[in-house]
Amino acid sequence: MSDNVVRLGIQTTAPHTPDYILEAAKGNNFQDVIVIGMEADGGLWLSASTSDAERMVFLLERAKQMFMRIVDED
Repeated sequence: MSDNVVRLGIQTTAPHTPDYILEAAKGNNFQDVIVIGMEADGGLWLSASTSDAERMVFLLERAKQMFMRIVDED
């Protein structure tokens, strides 16, 4: 598996800080967002703009499919 970072649909190999990614996402006309992060102590952090669990699972599965296609292209 590659260490590529996907930023707003653009594949890159350059690492970015979490703050950089979050700032880059601001101002886009998103309908919903989910933010998933790994804390320094190894804990998982999750926040979403929707409380609709079905919608969150749908978004996560779509993202998973996108990443799998990127991995398959490598």
